[in-house]
Amino acid sequence: ANLLMSQQQRSRDDLTRLLPREFNKIRQNCFEKGILKKNAESFFDGTTYLWSFSPFHEQNLLHCYAIDISERKRAQEELVKQANIDPLTGLPNRNLALDRLEQAITRAHREKHLVCVMFIDLDRFKTVNDSFGHSTGDKLLEKVAKQLLGCVREGDTVARLGGDEFLVILDGIDEAIHSELYAEHILDTLNQPFHLANNEFFVGASIGITIYPDDGTTPPVLLRNADTAMYQAKNNGRGGFRFFTQALNDEAVLRVKMEACLRHAIENNELHLEYQPQLCAKTGKLKGVEALVRWNNPELGMVPPATFIPLAEDTGLVFEIGEWVLQTACQDLSKWMKLYPSSLSVAVNISSPQFRSDRLIEAIKQTLVDTGVLATQLEVEITEGLLLDDSPRTLAMLNELKAMGISLALDDFGTGYSSLSYLKRYPFDILKIDQSFVRDISTDPGDAAVCQTIIAIASKLGMKVIGEGVETKAQLDFLAENGVDIIQGYYYSKPLNAVDFSNYLRMAET
Repeated sequence: ANLLMSQQQRSRDDLTRLLPREFNKIRQNCFEKGILKKNAESFFDGTTYLWSFSPFHEQNLLHCYAIDISERKRAQEELVKQANIDPLTGLPNRNLALDRLEQAITRAHREKHLVCVMFIDLDRFKTVNDSFGHSTGDKLLEKVAKQLLGCVREGDTVARLGGDEFLVILDGIDEAIHSELYAEHILDTLNQPFHLANNEFFVGASIGITIYPDDGTTPPVLLRNADTAMYQAKNNGRGGFRFFTQALNDEAVLRVKMEACLRHAIENNELHLEYQPQLCAKTGKLKGVEALVRWNNPELGMVPPATFIPLAEDTGLVFEIGEWVLQTACQDLSKWMKLYPSSLSVAVNISSPQFRSDRLIEAIKQTLVDTGVLATQLEVEITEGLLLDDSPRTLAMLNELKAMGISLALDDFGTGYSSLSYLKRYPFDILKIDQSFVRDISTDPGDAAVCQTIIAIASKLGMKVIGEGVETKAQLDFLAENGVDIIQGYYYSKPLNAVDFSNYLRMAET
């Protein structure tokens, strides 16, 4: 230490500050109790020192040796930071979040409070990321993180779990109902537009909420429960929040089972297509058919499409299933055309994730080559949700399909985010009026007016109109009289398996 001090020309006061704070105690223990502390650290003037001590009892001296460990300490701190902090947002990561939750649970148990855990998933982040690139996506996540920090108290935790998933831990709340106020505030905040590079993005979020100790007493259980509730919030239409219940847990268990079964549905031949005829509204002549995928599992039975298709989208299985549907529908159409030559077309539904994939166009081209089906015999149906982000890539893909000769249909028009600008901007050939408007068309003036308006707009833009869910003669007459081109529904036929439709087609051709 003397050498160190002489080199740095420090004063006695500097020496006092340079030594470890507990130096006097170390020296006292050494000479009075015979206890020697081998190492101690000190921090002075931006430098961290590691001290070791060597006693000389005869002279009553304690020799002190110090080395500069600043770089080592900084490296250790960086490793700790990397292990606990999300590098993009600066928020705690999953590891640190679970540790914070453990601490919150300990305090809540001691002080008889509640802990609220919120699992937050951005609803439309993937669209932004895919359409505008990862750089824009990262900047958006940074902005979301800052907004979330502004929605909670100073002592609460906001963490990023990965991707577009965030966690909020509300420590020491008195009643579960209080968490609702925070959830509503967070949703209101994330529903506001985010401005990046002259673009305006609307992402929104879905939130799952779970409460300690009511729903669980350990971090893994609470995190799982919040995740389960979040998925239910998404299934309820997104943009909302949902509290965890045991019923939700049962649904989550079933969902896991269903996902495991769905992964093997194609190889186990559990999927099949049903075909619903589409007929000319004026002549009743068969014009086309819509392919509808069905799943019959030995354990689960017939699983409704409204249940397994969202699951397929969430798990990425929709790409494999979607390509199977496309291939099978075209193979069946090819067989029918050889038996009963006609101008029949087949409509295939393409989900938003499948449409955004890089392999869709190539898969369609290859399927047409493999099956011999003409592009003009294929109709691609998409829903309005795909158009929400107004992506240039979506427009380019629709134009490419159109240039190939494929017909483009906008399904369920009027039920979601309907905008007349979609019809003007995108090259659709067909509008499909959703059955929710058709159902009461002969008794509800409002539904009748909506249908008449859709038909009039489509006519002006040179599009054909398909009326879905037609079950009665009154519905058929109204739609035909008002200019609908194609009728689809149980009035003419329920969806038929491939064999039954082949017989239907044979009868229609004779």
